[in-house]
Amino acid sequence: MSKTATLISNENDSFEVSFEKVFASAMVKSVIDPEYGDDLCEEEEDTQVPLPMISTPILRKIVDYMNHYGLNLPQIVTPLRFKDMAKNVGEWECNFLDMERDALMELLRAADYMDMGGLILLCSAKLANNIMGMSTEEMREYLGIENDFTPE
Repeated sequence: MSKTATLISNENDSFEVSFEKVFASAMVKSVIDPEYGDDLCEEEEDTQVPLPMISTPILRKIVDYMNHYGLNLPQIVTPLRFKDMAKNVGEWECNFLDMERDALMELLRAADYMDMGGLILLCSAKLANNIMGMSTEEMREYLGIENDFTPE
């Protein structure tokens, strides 16, 4: 039987993920095994990892990503060449990232918090794809960035 970790959202919802998959997060790996030792899998109890910065819907997405990729990284051709996101990444990734901007930004922050380089790259590619072809003002509005430059 493979060893699992239980990830707990800020709403106390829990998700079990095998160690092989959960180690996609360097932060979770360091919490579970600070020494990155080999004797970790000999323990009998499952490990719980509270994630107070992550909501249940976002943690569910992260668990989906972990279960799909594990320690592998998504294949993303950069720079992005197509406005159609499905041409830049696979169909699974395109469906996975089909969400509103606020949810995508929350997923990106959670990926950063959990130190998941592949998911950060994937979310960043989606954001870059979304702002492709926008004017500076449209980008500021989409990303919620205030124009604080003053004319000289």
